[in-house]
Amino acid sequence: PKYQPNAVVYNELFTRDGGGEIDGIVLGIAADTCANLMYRLEHDQFQSLQAKVVWLLIGTNDLGAQKCSSDAVTAGIVAIVQKLQQLRPDATIVLNSILPRHNKLMTQIRDINERLECLARSTPDRLQYFDATNIFLNEDNGQLQHLPDQLHPDDLGSRLWGEEIVKRAKMILAG
Repeated sequence: PKYQPNAVVYNELFTRDGGGEIDGIVLGIAADTCANLMYRLEHDQFQSLQAKVVWLLIGTNDLGAQKCSSDAVTAGIVAIVQKLQQLRPDATIVLNSILPRHNKLMTQIRDINERLECLARSTPDRLQYFDATNIFLNEDNGQLQHLPDQLHPDDLGSRLWGEEIVKRAKMILAG
């Protein structure tokens, strides 16, 4: 019930039946970590999907709940990217920045996001980076916005972010 408005936004933006311009599917699981996602990828839970664009947001729970280092989180994300490239060599993978959180984690988040952006820039084809930081971090005062629990987007944050995802996905699909 708490995130029900987000489900409405998702339906409106990411399902043609709901009025969206693209069809998407969310495969994330609450409290997901890099290790959890890698397990699912290695055990054929992605095989039946024929995605042309894979939007990857992972790592925040590795930092927060698991207290992993920036190096460990980056390595986990890189391994996931490599596995996705192996499974879907024709798909474009978009690395979404780890969303901002409270100040204790922001140094690590910025470090990881810089590394992900560098990885995408240095990879010749089918890997892109999407920085969602400015949607969730007020540029004027550096305060979080649209993240009421400092982790999950509210409905407006979901809408703003989702609209940008749709724009990027449409550009990728258009070639």
